[in-house]
Amino acid sequence: MNTVGSKSSKIDAFLKLIVCASLISASGSVSYYYLAYRPAQDALLLTERMQAERRREELHVGLEKRADQQRIIMDREALEERRAAAAHDRYEACMSAASLSYDNSRASSCKRLAEKAAKDRADCIAKGQLSAEGCKIIHELRDASSACSLPRATLVDLDDQLEKARKRCSEENKAGL
Repeated sequence: MNTVGSKSSKIDAFLKLIVCASLISASGSVSYYYLAYRPAQDALLLTERMQAERRREELHVGLEKRADQQRIIMDREALEERRAAAAHDRYEACMSAASLSYDNSRASSCKRLAEKAAKDRADCIAKGQLSAEGCKIIHELRDASSACSLPRATLVDLDDQLEKARKRCSEENKAGL
């Protein structure tokens, strides 16, 4: 029995050795997981999170820059639109002033010619050069409104003044004044 007992104690010792080796192996695996593998994974995860955060930050900065550039472009466009509108308003005001000046000059010429015709008729009648009917025929009264018919030379002068004023408005508009 000694042989059986010594075999059984050898088997027990062998089994104990296998159990101990298994426990050492298992504890080594657990130790490796918690002491080497897990910290490396945590560090890798942390690095990935930091890189993702950095990319988000760079994207955010890029979007802010793009938004700033868009605001600058929109501000420039708005300024250009205001300048163009102001230039258009100045041009329209200049053209209106030219037309008003033309209308006033025309009305003034019509009034002056009507007053002269009335004065000439009155002088003719007062001096007794002709009969009252003769003076009325020779010195016909004129329309004093701005719609009167003017002599060709006066019309040409007025039209030339209007054209010069319009040309000046155009040149000022092109020059940006």
